[in-house]
Amino acid sequence: MFTAPWESDVSNAALAKTLSRVNTTDFVAYDPKFFNIIGPSATIEHYLLDVDSNKLKKIVPDPPTVNAHGCVHYDGKLHVVTDGSRDNETGALVQIDPHSLKKKVLLNNFFVQPFAGFNDQEMDRAGNFWLTDSRSAADGFETAYVGREVVDLVPPTNPSIYFVEAHTMRAKVVWTTTGNANGVAVVPDSRTIYVPDTGVSKFRPSKKNPYGNRQLRAFTVSKSGSVLPNQRILGSPISYFYDGIRASREEWLFAGSGNAVDVIDPETGLILGSIGVGGGENVAASVAFGRNELWIVGRGGGGVWHDKNLKARLQRDW
Repeated sequence: MFTAPWESDVSNAALAKTLSRVNTTDFVAYDPKFFNIIGPSATIEHYLLDVDSNKLKKIVPDPPTVNAHGCVHYDGKLHVVTDGSRDNETGALVQIDPHSLKKKVLLNNFFVQPFAGFNDQEMDRAGNFWLTDSRSAADGFETAYVGREVVDLVPPTNPSIYFVEAHTMRAKVVWTTTGNANGVAVVPDSRTIYVPDTGVSKFRPSKKNPYGNRQLRAFTVSKSGSVLPNQRILGSPISYFYDGIRASREEWLFAGSGNAVDVIDPETGLILGSIGVGGGENVAASVAFGRNELWIVGRGGGGVWHDKNLKARLQRDW
């Protein structure tokens, strides 16, 4: 369930050779539509971003932001969600000027109740926010679940998806998860959002629950933008769980799925193809678009992958 099928040990020599090639190749197509997205000239480069082989610049906002866990660029500003910390700082949505690095806190409580710790966020065309609040950042408060203990509190609310209206900053719960939602994506017309339910994740000790949720869910968004009138299971990953998701200009879905990024058809839920990140311990945790390029951020020391010269334009127009 969590390990890619092509990483399996098999006794058939011919099959083992095929699986080995699949495990190390950059692109795997399951549907002809995949070729219309990547095209014939796509390449992928891997950057190991460590202090020995790269020049890294530490960016410190004023005042500092701790445990950043998701970022969206909108209208010339960076919008960042955080886990919070034990230093009396709960999960927050902040805005950072990329030039002055001045930070402004936009939201750090839900009617005085602290957030547990944000995992990710998304913004629609109108500038409204969709925030995923996760129980994984909190202290352990029951024997069945123990968090990463980033914040020293017992969450007063359930882990949820929040809609935050751009002009008033009013927050509203639109869906409650089973524990975690590792990402949220909005399509260009803002009428559908996609959420990977990742209740399979457990922490302290880090483990995976094979019976936990790992479905990719699609939600219709109401005209008001603050109600999700229906939901459906769009699909699930071939392996691992979806960690980070974005919808492209043409509404194709790109989601990290362990040792690859799955490209998903939003109509059928079928996986059109996968973009590999090398296999082994490399895990795709987040994705970002350029015009005809894709950036993939790996977990821990996995580094960054740059997928260039794609046929389809991915970057949205807001």
